[in-house]
Amino acid sequence: MNPDHEAHLRRVKRNVAARIDRKYRAGQREHGGELWKKAGLVEEALDEAVDLCVYLETLREQIENLIARLGRHERQG
Repeated sequence: MNPDHEAHLRRVKRNVAARIDRKYRAGQREHGGELWKKAGLVEEALDEAVDLCVYLETLREQIENLIARLGRHERQG
């Protein structure tokens, strides 16, 4: 890997670690308990996967709409 790849990987790892920390702490504040002892994690995980699909499809639409608006702006400009 080249230095650009290494820098990108560091950014990804830093951002993901920070998000995990925030999300875990928020979950503890909201739900408490010991996640590693919680039953029903498969169903919870499947629900999260469904949410992710919805978020990604919505993000895709938002990006497509933004690109379309930018294209109209450039043609008008």
